[in-house]
Amino acid sequence: MQARFDEVKTELSEEAFADYAHGRAMDFTQPRPEYGHCTNAIAIVGPRYLTRNLFLDRRSFLISYNYTVDPAGKSLRNILGAVGPVCSGINLEYYFSFIDNEHYGCGTKLPHNITSLLGVMNGHLSDLQLGLPWQMVEVHEPVRLILLVCCKVEMMETILGETFGYTAQPRTLSVSRKTQLDYPCRSRSGSGKDILVEGRKRRQVRRV
Repeated sequence: MQARFDEVKTELSEEAFADYAHGRAMDFTQPRPEYGHCTNAIAIVGPRYLTRNLFLDRRSFLISYNYTVDPAGKSLRNILGAVGPVCSGINLEYYFSFIDNEHYGCGTKLPHNITSLLGVMNGHLSDLQLGLPWQMVEVHEPVRLILLVCCKVEMMETILGETFGYTAQPRTLSVSRKTQLDYPCRSRSGSGKDILVEGRKRRQVRRV
C-alpha cells in the first residue's frame, strides 16, 4: 500500500484515517481520483470459498456462482452474458489508456475542462478526450483479462457452443481431493508434475 500511495498517513487510527480518506476524496485540489479497477487482471466466477484467504491484490473481479444449484446453467448464461462484456470492457479501457494515454486515454487531468457535459478537453483548445486520465492508470499493468469459471466442463461447452458456435474444448484443471485449499501455491516436483501445496500437504494436480 505504501508503495502505491506514498502520501497516505498510515500512522493514524482507524477513525482518524476514515476522516482523512473522506476529506481527501472531497478535496478538489487532489489530482488523483480513486484507482477504481486499476491493475485488474482476472475475473473469477465461482463460489467464494475458492478465493477465501487468498491475497489477490485488488486484481480480481469476484463473481459469486455455485454450479451445484444451477444444473441447467441458466444462471451461468446470464452471468457470463454480463461479466464477459463488462469486465472485458473495463480491462480494455485501462489497457489502452495505459499503453497510449495521449491518444486512447485523455492525458493528465490537471488542464481538463468539462465540455457540454459530453467529455473533457485539454485547456480550451483540443478534441474531446477519450479514455482515462493518466492519474487513474499510472500504476496499472496492462494485461488481457483472464476469465476463470468454476462449473462442469459439459455445461461450459454447451454454453460456448450455443452462444458463440465454439467447438474446441476449454482447458480445465481438476484437483484429486475435493477439499478447500486455504493457501494454494504452485510448485514443480522432481517428476515434472504440477503440485498444489497447502502447508505441509501436497496434492497432485492433473491437466485434463
